[in-house]
Amino acid sequence: MASASVALGYRYDWLSQAVRRAGKTLKRLEDKGFTGRQFVEVSIGRATKSGASTAKTISIDDFDKLLEWAEENGTKKAKIIARTYTRATRKRSTIDDIREAFGEERLSLDERRKLFYQELAWAFSESDWREGDRAVDFKLVAELKSEGWEPPILFTLLDR
Repeated sequence: MASASVALGYRYDWLSQAVRRAGKTLKRLEDKGFTGRQFVEVSIGRATKSGASTAKTISIDDFDKLLEWAEENGTKKAKIIARTYTRATRKRSTIDDIREAFGEERLSLDERRKLFYQELAWAFSESDWREGDRAVDFKLVAELKSEGWEPPILFTLLDR
C-alpha cells in the first residue's frame, strides 16, 4: 500500500489512512470501483538485515482505479505512469504483431520490462518531474543503469 501511494505521488501512508478512516476519499475511490478488500499481506525478506517485513498489497484492478483517480486529481506521477502504460502497451503490441507476422517470437519478459522502463524514463524527461521527489526518481534511474539500461541524455545531464 505504501509503494502504491508513493508511486502515485502521495505520502507513503496516504492509502492506508484513506482506507482506515473510511471518509470522503475512500468513498470517491469506491465510486470509481476501488474495492480495498483485496489487500494481501506478504512477507518480504531483507537483503541487509535478518528477518522480514510485512507489506500489504493491492490488486492490479485496485491499482488501476487508484491510478485513474490520482490522474484525474492532477497528480504528476500518476500522469507519468498512465502515459508510460499507454505508450509501452502500444509499442509492445505493435512489436509483437510485427514479429508474429514474420514468424518470430513475441517479446520476452526482459524485453517487455526494458521497454516499459525506457518509456518511463522518457515520460519523466518530458514532464516537470524535477519539481517532485528527485531522490526517489534518481534512485530508479540508478537501478535501471545497474541493469545495463542507457538513460536519455536528460538524465545524464541532471545526474551531474
